[in-house]
Amino acid sequence: MSCEHRAGLHKLPKPKLRGHCMAAFHRQILIAVGLGGAAALIFNMLYCRPRQQRYVDFHKTYDPIKDEERMTALGLFQSACEVSNGSESAASSAGEPVAEEES
Repeated sequence: MSCEHRAGLHKLPKPKLRGHCMAAFHRQILIAVGLGGAAALIFNMLYCRPRQQRYVDFHKTYDPIKDEERMTALGLFQSACEVSNGSESAASSAGEPVAEEES
């Protein structure tokens, strides 16, 4: 009776005593690399590509001359002055102060 009773039971597997920590570590590394790659792909598709497309769309219609004229009219270029004749530009480019003419 005891032999028949034992034959019906299955044997428990031996516990893994060696290498369990390394096996778990390898599994966790693979999961982390997979999730990191998925996050990078999602970030690229949902953030980087639309941002690059917005830059492309902006530069298709951007006119730097018109924008500079707009900013000059608003007075944003305080260090830039209008040059009326060539003598002022030559003196200012040489670093010399421009003398005012007396009448």
